[in-house]
Amino acid sequence: MAKIVFSRIGWLVFLLALQILIFNHVHIAGFATSFAYIYLLLILPNNTPKSLFVVLGFAMGLIVDVFNNTPGVSAAATTAVGLLSPYLFQLLGPKEENDDNLLVPGANVMGWPSFSYYAFIMCTLQCLLFFVIENFNFHEPLTMLIEIVSSTAFTFIVVMAFEWVRNSKQH
Repeated sequence: MAKIVFSRIGWLVFLLALQILIFNHVHIAGFATSFAYIYLLLILPNNTPKSLFVVLGFAMGLIVDVFNNTPGVSAAATTAVGLLSPYLFQLLGPKEENDDNLLVPGANVMGWPSFSYYAFIMCTLQCLLFFVIENFNFHEPLTMLIEIVSSTAFTFIVVMAFEWVRNSKQH
């Protein structure tokens, strides 16, 4: 268990640094932005208290907001992702119980199709909420739709790349 805690702390520092130093400054075609830091919420063990998902989502989002000058937008979106993540894992994760009742979400536990679906839903939710809250109106719905779709795709690709790296290191 301690190994998982230290691993997740490492992922937290790594993902926030990557988000702040790189992804906040990369906007493909002026639209697509990656919110790769949500990957941490996707890989927390199933026995993590649900309140920690929410608090961690809020804290990560707030840190990103401070460096991205988006007051409360990332915090709100990531808090929602943190709120829904454990429930979606319960829905999509393996149904069989293991001996120690500890499951760590990932492709090796859920299989690539289920993990991909899980990650895609969370990426879509993050991007949808972020851009709806950021724009706070539907004055330019086509632009907002392009931002949501392109950012979801970019975030999903980055999240799946992280999972592929994490999965390959476990084997």
